[in-house]
Amino acid sequence: ILPVRTGFHTGVTGSRKDWYLLMRRIAILELPCRGNEEVQPILGNPAFDAARVKPQDFDARFPDGADVILIPGSRETGKDLIHMQETGGVDNIRWHLSRVGVVMGICGAFQMMGEALHDPHRTNGPLVSSNGMGLLPISTHFGPKMLLCKTEADLLTGRTRTKVAGVE
Repeated sequence: ILPVRTGFHTGVTGSRKDWYLLMRRIAILELPCRGNEEVQPILGNPAFDAARVKPQDFDARFPDGADVILIPGSRETGKDLIHMQETGGVDNIRWHLSRVGVVMGICGAFQMMGEALHDPHRTNGPLVSSNGMGLLPISTHFGPKMLLCKTEADLLTGRTRTKVAGVE
């Protein structure tokens, strides 16, 4: 979720680096059922001040806030959503957005950010239905089984094309 930035200006005219410079401090929320290590490239990059942080420890690790809150994927979306609600993670995200922060959700985290989760077969957690964070105008309906497949794609960065592979 990228908030609308009125009068956004960093003083660097015409530079595409503006957003990069403003998104250096990255809080990666640590959840009980987080997915694979999709955040490792960020954690290992010295250009970022990135750290895994439990929702209840967000204020201690980032007392002045973070530029970006990144919520990684989840193996059990419903269970992680409950954890976020019980430990103050949802409140931290709302506070962060009110200060024009950026929030990124990967896979199940994106689903949590919607209005509702419906899981009649309980494939993604203990609840049949639950309210999401209400940050996006989507509802997620889980089927009786999860699809797991390997995916390959081309990553285009400038004029460079690189093959990437992963699991979805």
